[in-house]
Parts: sequence; structure tokens; C-alpha cells
Amino acid sequence: MTAMKTLRQVLGWLVGYGISLASSLAWFAAMHRPPYLAQSNWFMAATAVYGVLFAILGGYIAARIASYPAGFAVGVTIAVLSIISLLVDAGMHWSQYVALVLMSPAAVLGAKLRVIERAPKFGS
Repeated sequence: MTAMKTLRQVLGWLVGYGISLASSLAWFAAMHRPPYLAQSNWFMAATAVYGVLFAILGGYIAARIASYPAGFAVGVTIAVLSIISLLVDAGMHWSQYVALVLMSPAAVLGAKLRVIERAPKFGS
């Protein structure tokens, strides 16, 4: 892999994960609710939908900047950091489970959507 391709992969991963991370931080800040405390069902559901949408976007953008592996890496990063957070943080873990079970696969889906978008169309 050339240095330029490697740089694109790293940049794609950074931007893609940055989208997911920044959107999560903004969500909890805007809602004035910490992710480590118990929350109402509606808030947890809204957080999950919001997080999944931005994870898809993050994976898609990573794959658009670089390639599928960069978007896949966004999903892996979300999963690994969620697991680490589950192991070291006290308090409620609902937000880590949302990230692990829903957002991580959503980022991979976003990268896959980019691959599908770029695939040659049948009959073209």
C-alpha cells in the first residue's frame, strides 16, 4: 500500500469515527443528559436511532474518503471502545450496549452502502 493510500485510509477512519463521536457528544450535551445514568425508555430509543443514523453516516463517509476497510474500522473502533467502557466505567451501561449492538454494525452497514453505490450496475 502506498503512503498516499495509507494516509487516505487513516483520514477516512478519523473523519468517519469523528462524525460518530462528535454527534454522540453533541447529542448528550444538547439534551443535558449524561450517558452513564438511567434514562427513560423514549430517550434511550431516540438516542439509539440518532446514534445509528450517525454511525451509518460515519461508516459511509469513511468508505467514501478511503475504502470499505476504513468504514469497517469505524465500526470496529465503536465496538472496541464500547467494550472497554463497559469494563472500566461504573454506572448504567445502556449507552455502551447501544453503541456495541446497534451503532457498531450500523457503521459497517454505512461502509457497505458506499460499496454498493460504487458497484457497476447490471446492464451498464
